[in-house]
Amino acid sequence: MKQLTKILLVAFLLTITTIGKASAKEVMVPKMYMYAFAASFTDSIVYMTNVMEVDSVWIQSKSKFLIGRDSYSRQFRDFLNEEKKMPNRTCVVFFNKSKSKAEKKYLKLRKLYTQSKNGQAQYDVRILNNDEFKFRPFDINAYIQAEQDRIQQAKDQSKLAAQQKKLAKQAKREARKARKEAKSERKNAQ
Repeated sequence: MKQLTKILLVAFLLTITTIGKASAKEVMVPKMYMYAFAASFTDSIVYMTNVMEVDSVWIQSKSKFLIGRDSYSRQFRDFLNEEKKMPNRTCVVFFNKSKSKAEKKYLKLRKLYTQSKNGQAQYDVRILNNDEFKFRPFDINAYIQAEQDRIQQAKDQSKLAAQQKKLAKQAKREARKARKEAKSERKNAQ
């Protein structure tokens, strides 16, 4: 019984945190500056794009976090897999609304992989020009639908948890009642 209570409590907490996260508003930013980075654990080749301006990007209003960042990194990973024949790359997308801040982060990351302390290059850094790779726009409607589905699923799970809790209480009452009846029958039999 305690285990069921713990499960219900965890389900309730997950529902609350899920609904809280989904309440963030999406805001379209006219320009965002982004670049992508890809590396692999199996070799020393590192791919980077230049900082590029991407139009009509969506961010969350509270956290200022890029919506669809997984889609943008997947675009880069698919490009490397298909065009460069470099599968299984770990891809990351960096972004900023300010071009100077994005370039500053870009140069810092590039320096980290191009300059080494002992003077020898550890990585084969390959910079992709903007004509080789460009980010495609992210479909916000698919994101919104997925968020709505996730919220509905959390609500359904919460309802199911409440029903299970109600059934568990009812079963507990019935068991208690059956024990009392059995006890009174034993007393009457004596």
